[in-house]
Amino acid sequence: MKFKVLVIVLACVVLCGCKKEDKYKDYKHYDLIEKNHISFNYMDDNRRIHEYQVASLDDEFEPTNGLFYKITDNDYILLDTEYPHANELPKEGNKACRNIFYDRKYYILSDYGFRLTEYNLNGEKFEKKENYLNIDSLYRKNTEYKDISYSCIEKIENNIMYINDYHQTTIDGEHENFSSIKCSLDDYKCEINKD
Repeated sequence: MKFKVLVIVLACVVLCGCKKEDKYKDYKHYDLIEKNHISFNYMDDNRRIHEYQVASLDDEFEPTNGLFYKITDNDYILLDTEYPHANELPKEGNKACRNIFYDRKYYILSDYGFRLTEYNLNGEKFEKKENYLNIDSLYRKNTEYKDISYSCIEKIENNIMYINDYHQTTIDGEHENFSSIKCSLDDYKCEINKD
């Protein structure tokens, strides 16, 4: 009797083709071989290492970068896309000017209105939010500005983002240059870095 039950169970398994469901089947998969990229990894509370890549998707009409999560060697899933607006990837090394990883988060700083996109990373899941850096304290009162720009995100320390080579140009053509500004990632307020 036990033998018949075992044979029936084995036949069901073979005929059903039961296999483990792929939890990443709904994602687009990429190998990212020979892609220009920046990478980041962190260890979670269970001591599991999570690896991310930001790589170009080579869109011929508009430059597009993708945020990828590593599943196995040479298998990454696309989590989200970004239209970088000058958020270029590095040609060499691992440093990009306007994209930075810090404390399980990925930040993109755009020239357009100092928009800061923040990804809170958790394995293949993420939360995305957009904020604007408050640079009001950098303006002179009763002055109109036509151009405000910066060079690169230098670093993030203690939840403060340091931005290099900040420039403002007034309507009258006056230039104001600061070597660095610092912006809180808690309230997004910026000030001149006097350190």
